[in-house]
Amino acid sequence: MVSATLPAETPSETEFSAEAWFRTTAQGGMLVEIYSGSPVGADRSLYVKDGKACFYVYGAKLSSVCSTAAVNDGQWHHVLTTRASRERPRMP
Repeated sequence: MVSATLPAETPSETEFSAEAWFRTTAQGGMLVEIYSGSPVGADRSLYVKDGKACFYVYGAKLSSVCSTAAVNDGQWHHVLTTRASRERPRMP
């Protein structure tokens, strides 16, 4: 797992991308967590849930999206997600 804390002067809290290469056979687990200085919890998380890759963004509306294909087959997978302004996160 990778964990990062963003500095207060981060240019964009609303537009960003997150990506990772990973392989797993687990049903769930954290891949990447990004914090913006809040001790409450992760602002953005890239994780595996029920064998699928998911991305979560904390905000006024809780928002998450998951892949349709399973990624817990022991093979290498590349996952990329983007968020533009106030749009819901996407996994192209």
